[in-house]
Amino acid sequence: MLHMNSHRRGDMKLCMYVNRTAKPMVCTCLLVGTVLLFCGLNQADASDRNRYISKPNTIFCKSLMAMRTLQTSLSLQEGKGALLLNSRACEIARTEVVVNVVQEEKDAVRVQPAGSGKYFWVSRNALR
Repeated sequence: MLHMNSHRRGDMKLCMYVNRTAKPMVCTCLLVGTVLLFCGLNQADASDRNRYISKPNTIFCKSLMAMRTLQTSLSLQEGKGALLLNSRACEIARTEVVVNVVQEEKDAVRVQPAGSGKYFWVSRNALR
């Protein structure tokens, strides 16, 4: 009988030790998991806010200067616009393109087409 009581006391001490150490670890893991999940959802929401679809026949320019020159040329109806398009400083996308906005200016935005490592400038009016 004496042997059995000492065994029970050992089990109780082990249970108390496990409760004191395991419970805070489980709570910490749950807290960290919740924070990581929240941060991941928040980042996904932020990237969706920056995602747009360009209209068909949008002109994508490689530099802001080319974009501004093209806009000025088109508004003044000069022939520089055709020269910019032929020089490959600007290109026309015939279909819609999914883009992420990276930088915003007054009348133009810098975008990165989804799945591409390249950056272009487009007119703010060309995005939906």
